[in-house]
Amino acid sequence: MLAFLPKMELQQLRKSFSYVEPCIRKWEHSRSTRKLAIQGVSIIQNDKGPILSPPPSLEIISKNYDLLKGFTAHMAEQGVIVTRLLPPIQKSVIAFYELMERDVSSDQAKTVCHQVAKSLKKMLRVIRSKWQRWEMPRVPQFPTMTSSFPICLQCCTCCPKYLV
Repeated sequence: MLAFLPKMELQQLRKSFSYVEPCIRKWEHSRSTRKLAIQGVSIIQNDKGPILSPPPSLEIISKNYDLLKGFTAHMAEQGVIVTRLLPPIQKSVIAFYELMERDVSSDQAKTVCHQVAKSLKKMLRVIRSKWQRWEMPRVPQFPTMTSSFPICLQCCTCCPKYLV
């Protein structure tokens, strides 16, 4: 479906893409995510505690399954894979912190929101690149996140045949 859209329409669709509602609904069900947001620290989970910008490794991606599943499920529903733009991701992060009654107008809160959005963007790009290369890692939660991408691109000839 999207492969036949003119380039300008596709760019407009990507710019108007919003993750806010589906991600917030998914994140509200995660107790640990709510707890970190209420404390005003990074919602990215890691072994060493909440740090602002962890590297996008498969281990960290699997620990943040709840955060990323909201993005991948929404992309599958809409039929658009948007991982290059930071503003749609950042809007959902800011909206979630506001929902958890955090003041996001201070410099520290803006930094936290920006770093969380940047980390999520990096993780989503890793997920997308793994899917595009047909690599299915052994991390238990990872295949369920990437399995929704072929729904987005059913019209493409490059889809992995075993996932469609």
